[in-house]
Amino acid sequence: MLRNVTKILLGIYAILLIIILFTFSEGLGFPLLLITGIFTLITLIVLTNDLKKLKNSLKSRIFSVVLVNIILYSLAMLFYGLGNIGVGDKGLLYAFTAIFYLVLFILSLIITIILTVINKEQTIQGKPNKILLTIAIIVLAILFYSAAINALANITNASGICSLNIEIKENSFIFKKGMARSCIMGIAVETDQTSICQEGDDRCIESVAINNLDLSKCNEIQGSAANCIQGYEIRLLNTDERMKQGIEPEISPTVCDVLDKKENKDICLRAFAFDLNDVSFCIYGNLFENCYDQLANVENNGDESQCDALKSPAKEHCISYVNSITLEPSSISIQTP
Repeated sequence: MLRNVTKILLGIYAILLIIILFTFSEGLGFPLLLITGIFTLITLIVLTNDLKKLKNSLKSRIFSVVLVNIILYSLAMLFYGLGNIGVGDKGLLYAFTAIFYLVLFILSLIITIILTVINKEQTIQGKPNKILLTIAIIVLAILFYSAAINALANITNASGICSLNIEIKENSFIFKKGMARSCIMGIAVETDQTSICQEGDDRCIESVAINNLDLSKCNEIQGSAANCIQGYEIRLLNTDERMKQGIEPEISPTVCDVLDKKENKDICLRAFAFDLNDVSFCIYGNLFENCYDQLANVENNGDESQCDALKSPAKEHCISYVNSITLEPSSISIQTP
């Protein structure tokens, strides 16, 4: 059914796919992807000149053309995803390739359908649509497997489905390592349930706490809770977020009381103190160093009344500071033997 020239082009296309699969350099991979995309367009036009002559109905021939377009461009993206070229800095290489291939796919679809419609010669026997449809379904199923699993998990809020993700590569857009974790994290945030997070996944708990403005969940973090507290504080101070959550715009030092550990409370109070420029947070937490000393502009002048707002032991630290002797460089003498 296929002419020799068509078979040769399909053979070269297959070789290009194999080269993409085993290319490890972005510098080489980028032009290779561009060449493959353009070569696929040429191959599809030549292939259409065979398919348009099938002794089938016009709808059947158009369907054949659509299927081969889907198969060839999907295969190119699939081999790119399974290969080692990578997605580029911030995913720009993947984004550009996907857009470029989509444009070529639409252009190819228009050209090949027009060629099929205007064709008057039907000389070839064959009904390839069933096998083409089967191939298309298999290729698309592999290409969009991870996306489908994540979508199903998010729709049903069933974190168990996330474990069905296949993770093979780090720098890819399909079968990427960490996709199951990202899927679980998304459901945990959506349902506001840290129990869904994988054991020891502090980043997941942090995301739930910050996105749902629930500072108490930072207590569940096994490591440092600093990022969780600071992320919560930044989001809470966003006026739009406060209005969305129905939280009063006035924020008092008691906001940090939900934290169990003193060190976490201190982090919380200092963060709000400096971002709100409010010394009352320092006084509430009895924090002198890196808090009250800076926001109250405590001076080293012997005036102990500057420390009256604090309690022991912070008050003693403050008094020690204001009474400490600061030596001028000119008053320091260096004795030599």
